[in-house]
Amino acid sequence: MGIEHKNAVKQSTEYINLSKFVRASDYERYLAAGFSSSSLRRELIYLIAFNKEILQIPDKVTESMIGRIRLQWWRESLFERKQVARTGNEILDGINFLRNKYDIGDDIFENIIKHAESDLEGFTPNSMSDVINHSTLSGGALNESIANILAPNLPKIAILANQYGTAWSLTKSMIDLPYLGIRAKSYLPLDHIHREGLTGKNIFDKVNSNKLSVIINSIINEAINFLPPTDGISNQDLNRAKPVFLLRTITLYYINKLRSNNYDPCELTLSSNRVNLLLKLGLASLFSKY
Repeated sequence: MGIEHKNAVKQSTEYINLSKFVRASDYERYLAAGFSSSSLRRELIYLIAFNKEILQIPDKVTESMIGRIRLQWWRESLFERKQVARTGNEILDGINFLRNKYDIGDDIFENIIKHAESDLEGFTPNSMSDVINHSTLSGGALNESIANILAPNLPKIAILANQYGTAWSLTKSMIDLPYLGIRAKSYLPLDHIHREGLTGKNIFDKVNSNKLSVIINSIINEAINFLPPTDGISNQDLNRAKPVFLLRTITLYYINKLRSNNYDPCELTLSSNRVNLLLKLGLASLFSKY
């Protein structure tokens, strides 16, 4: 077996492992990426994998110092060290490949790292604008970078991508509240918590579920503001950047699910919704109606 063949097998195995990681950790974006052309799908998987790898660091460490060291390693590896073709880290190699191939600004990767740093430091949003800015740093930045790959030099699509990514990040954080533990407070504005007469200690008590639903409703209403229609985008560009626009479909799908459950995320069963979601994405893609 020649060296080139061995390298090809290794890269294929790495990609399969990354795909499994993305499917398990960011299923909705994994589904959206599946509607891109096969030639670009690998590149989207690199981006999504980077985002999840970085944002999971605060949950994986027991001490904030360890998390800060890991995030600094990523920052130095991306921006300060000399790039090499293969580093041994498949996510870093994939991101370096994308940065060399596309006009993806370093600020997008820096913003995702900053988002993780703020989570690590126990970020507490004082107002709704803080919640929105936090979501823009991660979800907005990620979807915008996907747009820069699928539809480069089209600023209107990049702007919509950032908005849709922000909306999905806001919505997904509400869906994930029951699983975030102590970090759940990082996604709820403090002024809204106090307005409902709650504290950080009792906000998730069952007796306060109606008050929590009021806060979630407010955040979802903000998410809706970041979901303008795709008017003015040609069918050709809609097809080029399908994963960008499918995120709008995904967000609206889950917003409707939250509404039907009175904004109680504990009542959502994501696994049972996935077949319906896949069908909805297929129809949206087929008719370019997002």
